[in-house]
Formats: sequence, C-alpha cells, structure tokens
Amino acid sequence: MSGRSFFDSNIVVYGFDRTDFEKTLVSLGLLAAVAETGGGIISYQVIQEVVNVALNKFRPAMSPYEAGEYVRGLMEEFEVVLWSPGLVSRALDIRERNKFAWYDCLIVAAALEAECDVLYTEDLQHGQRIEGLTVVNPFL
Repeated sequence: MSGRSFFDSNIVVYGFDRTDFEKTLVSLGLLAAVAETGGGIISYQVIQEVVNVALNKFRPAMSPYEAGEYVRGLMEEFEVVLWSPGLVSRALDIRERNKFAWYDCLIVAAALEAECDVLYTEDLQHGQRIEGLTVVNPFL
C-alpha cells in the first residue's frame, strides 16, 4: 500500500463493531496495513463521529476511558486533518458540484486537503473519482 489514504468514520467504527465480523476483519486489516505505511489520514470530524458511536450507539457502550484510548491510538497512528475555514469553503464547493450530503462533503474536503489518493468509505459510490481522489468501499 502506498500513497495517502483517508478513512471515513464508518470504516473506523467497524474496527470495534463486533456485530459484523467480516467487516471488522476487513477494517482492522486495512487500518493496520495503512498504518504501517504511515499514509493514513483521518479528520477531526471522524474522531467526533467515532467517539459518538462508541459512547452512544453500541450495547454495551464503550466507557469514556475506552473511547479515549481508542481515539488516542488512532491519533498516534494517523495524521489528523483539523477543521478550518478553508475546509468548510472547499466542502461547500464540493456540495455545489456533487450534491453529496453535507457531512460527506466535509469528509471529501478533508481527504483532498490532505492530498489523499484514496478515500475509504461506504457512503459514496465505489470507484468514483473526485478531483483525483478515488472512492473505495473496502467491503465490496
């Protein structure tokens, strides 16, 4: 694996979601492989969404300590794209051109800001190209 790869929150969540064993295995394998290359990217938005899911969507939910440990590990392994006015502007441009859902626009904008080659997500069309970024659904 080479280049820079952005992970949407849904891919990261499968790393601790034990309800779909196959997706968990794919997610953990992909996250580990990309972490080895040093080319893994997430955003502040992804961190927020992952913590929200960990604390509120699963039964049993993660404790705040467990969720914190999980995201700290992510932040050690992956570069984090932070929110900025430029990111929001770019997301608005993406929304205008592509008509994606707003939060997907923020994800795409963050991946583009980080100069990623690949965006791993379930939320967009597999194989789609957006300004040089290729969307990959790793579960297909």
